[in-house]
This record gives sequence, C-alpha cells and structure tokens, in this order.
Amino acid sequence: MLAQLTPAQQFDAIAISVNGPKAWSLDLAFDVRFTDNAGDANYRLTLRNGVLVYIGRPADDTAAASIGLTKMRMLQLLGGDTESPGLDITGDASALRTLMGVLDAGDPDFNIVSPDDSSKPKRTPDQVRLTRMAVSTSRTIRHLYVVRA
Repeated sequence: MLAQLTPAQQFDAIAISVNGPKAWSLDLAFDVRFTDNAGDANYRLTLRNGVLVYIGRPADDTAAASIGLTKMRMLQLLGGDTESPGLDITGDASALRTLMGVLDAGDPDFNIVSPDDSSKPKRTPDQVRLTRMAVSTSRTIRHLYVVRA
C-alpha cells in the first residue's frame, strides 16, 4: 500500500510530522528528484517558520541539498534509514539530518475509528423518531418535510 503513495502524498506525510515549535527557526530548502518516475520528477521542499511546503519545479542551486532517490527509497528514508544505498545527496547533507531531527513519530495507538462508548445509554426507536428535517423553498410555496427514521 505504501508503494502506491504519490510523491505529493509522501511529502504530505512529512509535512504533518513536522514539530512546528522545534522547526520554527529553521530555513531549509531541498530539491528532491525521483529517479524512478518518467522524466525524473523534481520537487522543491521548503521548511520555514515550522511549516514544510513543496512544489514541483526544476532543480536549481539555491537549495541547501539536492536528493536523488526512488519512491521506495523515500519510504525507507521516512522510516529513518539514512545509510542504505540509493540515496544520492549533493550539497549540505547535514540539512537532511536537521529536517529528520524535527519530525515527530506518528502515534501507533491513534484510533482511526473511535470505539463505541458503551457507558452512554442507548436511545430507543421512540427517541430517534425524527432524524432530519429539510425545508425546501420555492417561489410561492414553502414545504416542510419531516423524515422519519
């Protein structure tokens, strides 16, 4: 499933992991080139004021570092693997370590769906009679619809 993530989705995952207060004073820019995409897609990642943003654009020499890798290698990098082959860094490699240092790990106990709170009393069908009221207005007539459960 992770292999199907687009580069934009991978960058979004990084962006929501940035610890804003820790990254507040940083001003970093990276060019990231995916070597397994048609045309070697390039993105500029910028971390400033505790926020990471990205845009697809050609690489230039204003970035602190340029990173070349495949999508799968990016997933390994997000997992913390900075040593395995397949990661081509030119420029200031310490800037990547700085970025990795302000990323928070996800919460493995985060509930995507909250469990039912069984301590609350259950409502009876009589209590849930009217579930929705919709008012439709036309030029001359107002209709009130009551939808029953």
